[in-house]
Amino acid sequence: MLHAAQSVHDGIFLAYVSIALFAGLRPDSELGKLTWKGIGLKAKKMRVPAVKTRKGRAITISDNLCQWLEVCDRTKPIIPEVNFQRSFAAVKREAGFKGRVRDSKKLREIDDREGMKPWVPDYTRHTSSLIIWVNMGTFIRPPPRAVTAPKWCVITMTA
Repeated sequence: MLHAAQSVHDGIFLAYVSIALFAGLRPDSELGKLTWKGIGLKAKKMRVPAVKTRKGRAITISDNLCQWLEVCDRTKPIIPEVNFQRSFAAVKREAGFKGRVRDSKKLREIDDREGMKPWVPDYTRHTSSLIIWVNMGTFIRPPPRAVTAPKWCVITMTA
């Protein structure tokens, strides 16, 4: 997913995908309000604006996330100013997922090619939960909300 975000649309989705996967922010609300001002790579802290809980919160940035954010273009917004659904669908397709975009004229999903994996709602947030759980070394039982994260997720820096 990270490599797809890095290669599609000149990498404009890399910051979004990196933060969604490694910090576990709510993609629609928290990531929508996050700016580069709220991210301190040297201090490894991220200030998430108040959204659902009506309270802002501070998050520690993992080494892995920090490495990915260092290669992002910080002059561009975290959420690109494009037709988000269609543009992000291209990233998902590149990563092998169905983009969940419908062709309104043909009334079918654009990504109905064979071998495409379904996109699970909250995929990125659940993947983040799984990464945190694995890093804690607690292998007694899976975290309750991470059960939909694919078992083949890449959880290490590979760039």
